[in-house]
Amino acid sequence: MSQVLIISKTHLQHAMCVGGLELNTNRSIRLMSPGDHHYQPLDTPLNVGQVWEITYHNHPNIHAPHTEDVIVTAKQFLRNQADLPGLITQRNLINYRGHVNNVFGGHLHWTNSGSGYIPVNGPFPDRSVGFWTCDKDLLKRTFDNNKVRYSYKNGMAYRNLSYVGTQEPSDIISAGTIIRVSLSRVFPRPGQENQFNNVPQGYYLQLSGWYTNAQLANPRPETIDDLPF
Repeated sequence: MSQVLIISKTHLQHAMCVGGLELNTNRSIRLMSPGDHHYQPLDTPLNVGQVWEITYHNHPNIHAPHTEDVIVTAKQFLRNQADLPGLITQRNLINYRGHVNNVFGGHLHWTNSGSGYIPVNGPFPDRSVGFWTCDKDLLKRTFDNNKVRYSYKNGMAYRNLSYVGTQEPSDIISAGTIIRVSLSRVFPRPGQENQFNNVPQGYYLQLSGWYTNAQLANPRPETIDDLPF
């Protein structure tokens, strides 16, 4: 068993993707359900800021860049964790700082519309999740079906991060805030390439959440999927 801090919770079509931090080792893990190795159900009791005692084993089929997947076999709630920004800072867990191009070790490519992605054939970073402190404010933009992106000004254009988290979106995420970034599963999915003309197949940059001591006050309504477009 390990004490695991729930550090992220993001929307998928019919499930929740839950990220954890193993407190003894600082290992980032993605908490998958047993059986067919699915994500957590929509009504999962696992929430950001909670510490659970969790028994798990590594997923039997790990594929880069998603090296964090584990299968949960038992869990028990322990406590709530105060001051997540302080904990992340004190443990020196911030992976990327400054310009968005630094995220995922400079491996990101960018579409003409400003979406970041790792090509399906790599090269891959050593992780699919991380903490980032941004050097500029990120501005919220809302699209159809309640989809939200956060935009980073890059010269005369913008880099865009699709927001898939559960906390209520802020109009601005201020520079210096600790942000959780992640990579989607491969998109377009195999067999769907013809449905998304001119969209490079790859693992797309997502914004999973950010950390302030008031972050849990307003959960975000469910969205229809986790795709970055």
